[in-house]
Amino acid sequence: MTSVTGPADTPPQTDNFYSPANFAFYARQPYRPLDNDTNSIRLLKVSIDTFGQLQCRLTDEISLAEALGTFSAISYCAGDAHDTRLLRVDGQPFNAFANLAHALEETYRYRSEKHGDVEATVWADQICINQSDPLERAHQVSFMHKIYEMAHEVIVALSTEKQRGGPAIPWIKEVYEHLPKDVGHIKAYKRKPVGIDSPLTRFFWSQMRDQNFESIWVEVLQMFKQPWWTRVWVSVQSKSR
Repeated sequence: MTSVTGPADTPPQTDNFYSPANFAFYARQPYRPLDNDTNSIRLLKVSIDTFGQLQCRLTDEISLAEALGTFSAISYCAGDAHDTRLLRVDGQPFNAFANLAHALEETYRYRSEKHGDVEATVWADQICINQSDPLERAHQVSFMHKIYEMAHEVIVALSTEKQRGGPAIPWIKEVYEHLPKDVGHIKAYKRKPVGIDSPLTRFFWSQMRDQNFESIWVEVLQMFKQPWWTRVWVSVQSKSR
């Protein structure tokens, strides 16, 4: 969808942070100041209307301690700031990163199907942080790691608006079931070579005889090529382990 801002709109000369243009939205002053002393945050209630359109509404501020375990935090790759989708936030048009809009849809469907949520309660940086306020943004970013730690769950959006998910994740889950496990630690892998007659080896041999194996393996490779893996924070965490 096209931007809701007109040609006469000019960006505020605050800094060089690059985010989709939402000057008309910010001009309505939809954000109330947050309490820095309690590390307050805003949450987002997400639903889909009868026309299949995303509907979002911001909650009042809540301290991070009070918000503990009450929301899902979304991790996604923002992508091009010119690649946007029009959402409604508190009834007002908002240009969201297209990848964020996709992640919100997927999160809502997951929460609806798995937990019966009528509204999904999420934290998403582009909307929950007042991006037009450099001071608020800087403070929120300074404890963003805590926001993810305090969430009930972190939902990673590997797929994007242009590259939807395939059978890669279900297949990897199936591979996991065939990995050798320690008896005393269900989720710990044994640190020894996988034998030629192990369940994992037999599983791979059976898969290679499947006519769909090649297409599934291509999907797995495509999943690991998704832009989320190249995000700075993801790369830093991977190198530190």
